[in-house]
Amino acid sequence: MFAETLQRIVELMPGPALAIGPESEVLVGNDRAASWLGAGGRSIAGRELAGMVADPPDRVADFLQECTRAGRKVAGELTPIRAEPGAGGACRVEGIAMPIEEGAGGTPTVVIRFLEEEPEAALREEIRRKEEFLDRLAHDLRNPVAALSAAMHLSRQATSADDLVWAGESMERQVQQLVRQLDALLDLARITRGRIALHRRRVDGAVIARAAASASRPILEAREVQLTLATTPGDLAIEADPARLEQMLVVLLDHVAGTIEPGGSVRLAVGRDREAVAFRVSDRAETLASPVSVVAWDQSVGPALVRKIAEIHGGTTGAHADEKDGGRREVIVRLPAASPSVSAIPTPASTASGSRILVVDDNNDAARGTARLLQIAGHDVRIAHDGRQALELAEEFQPRFFLLDIGLPGMDGYEVARRLRANPAHREAVIVAISGYSVDEYREPHSAGFDHHLVKPIDYNALREILARHADA
Repeated sequence: MFAETLQRIVELMPGPALAIGPESEVLVGNDRAASWLGAGGRSIAGRELAGMVADPPDRVADFLQECTRAGRKVAGELTPIRAEPGAGGACRVEGIAMPIEEGAGGTPTVVIRFLEEEPEAALREEIRRKEEFLDRLAHDLRNPVAALSAAMHLSRQATSADDLVWAGESMERQVQQLVRQLDALLDLARITRGRIALHRRRVDGAVIARAAASASRPILEAREVQLTLATTPGDLAIEADPARLEQMLVVLLDHVAGTIEPGGSVRLAVGRDREAVAFRVSDRAETLASPVSVVAWDQSVGPALVRKIAEIHGGTTGAHADEKDGGRREVIVRLPAASPSVSAIPTPASTASGSRILVVDDNNDAARGTARLLQIAGHDVRIAHDGRQALELAEEFQPRFFLLDIGLPGMDGYEVARRLRANPAHREAVIVAISGYSVDEYREPHSAGFDHHLVKPIDYNALREILARHADA
């Protein structure tokens, strides 16, 4: 009866647990304790606790005596001799003297529970990684903010037109850099939470690489970094979301270029690697502004986003440095190759002018600035600051394009879009959602009738492409 009672007690306890008798011997233990301490079943019974831990015997005896004297749960630390290869180290324990005296010489039995460290260690490691990530994020954001601050001060104290021009150009570059980093951070968070929907189709890896190189060149040229592109002949088809792949490569090129001294170079190569299509971005050690560990290359925002985008496409990322090749550092993204077929990515029209456009935004400066840029490009533009005004102007103006802010006061952009689509006069109009969220909304913009989605601040090159694509439709 005594042994059965002890066995029930330790079996009900989470994690490894032992019942210790008056001579420091193990009376019973649960299966988890037996597995931990290297014995099958319940054969640990009869062994001395002091022989199952790496701590000095007097320390073990002191802990057991404290448990007996206290009459309550006692916390301590012991180092179990684990059976698993590589396992071990100090482990927190809890001991309590149980008032079960039958067969124990009048001495209460001490029940010890080992508090398994694996979940807590994993949690501590996750916290450590998040702290490192936040430290890196703060560093990444501080650089453009510092440059922006310097340019702002210079613009106020400039004594020449050249200083003013340079300050303006510098502020524009740094704002763009901050926008890219914030976009990457938002996308990283949303991919991690599973809020990103991929629009997969068959794409050519070489076409995606060329598009990414084209989009990245202005960024790299501003840093005085030369970009070269190399594609290998062959089938480079991938089943993927082309917008996400291009974003992945642009972010990666931006990151690598940020570690290179002005006058350096970066190379983007795409080719077949057995059953994968490999994108390789490389530089050389002599061009690096500072040493960068390839082991920790993905611990900042941009590279972490690259890794996440690759993973949701079933791919992998990695990095290495080759000392035999002039210290060349290379980051590789491998994505599963699609089955052989022929596919192409359509090329949008290059120009458009003279369209009627209604800009709907409750921010007066944003609306006026966007409208003026469109007017300079030759478009006929009107402005509305809320949903009701937008619907009224739409009837009068009959625009071909709507640039519609989602976060409008009162009637939001979703409702405005639905009402426009319900009107036969606007069913063929092109409605572009404008929002502060990156790439996708919490609700899919297309479900409300939007044709496209742009993120604030608006990428005017992307907007021009949209206008050109639909101008003659």
